[in-house]
Amino acid sequence: MPIPPAEQSAQLVELVPRIAKVEAIQASQAAEIAALRLRSAVALQKWYTTDILRTGDAWAEVEGKVEKVERKVRRAVLAKRMDDNMVG
Repeated sequence: MPIPPAEQSAQLVELVPRIAKVEAIQASQAAEIAALRLRSAVALQKWYTTDILRTGDAWAEVEGKVEKVERKVRRAVLAKRMDDNMVG
């Protein structure tokens, strides 16, 4: 490989501090992105466990209560039919 001219070598040497500064900025940004990803994952997990799962549990409870009421209504309707058949 040929040795580059001195002028090009001097330009490259002058770029070293800028390159180091850019590398430091990139490392800082990478750390910030990692922290944001972690915070997002924690927030998503909290939302899922508190909102989604609890809402599902609440709907299941409501559905259970509705089923009990429906059974009572069916029994009452059946009892009324039986009474009507005995009378009529």
